[in-house]
Amino acid sequence: MHRVHHSVISTETNSNYGFSFNVWDRLFGTYTAQSKAGHANMTIGLAGYQQIDDIVLHRLLVMPLNLDNDV
Repeated sequence: MHRVHHSVISTETNSNYGFSFNVWDRLFGTYTAQSKAGHANMTIGLAGYQQIDDIVLHRLLVMPLNLDNDV
């Protein structure tokens, strides 16, 4: 359920905040049952960090310090 929250599609990112308890998402209208692409074909992660070179350890460690990113 929470995996949809990590989708690159913004409407899906703004949904499914709860991990396993979806009552709050249903109450506030933020529940999404299924990704538009389906769970098997869904792209997750930040749009600016989709390349394998972007997710190496030293870049991940400085990512919070990067003030120029658009995410």
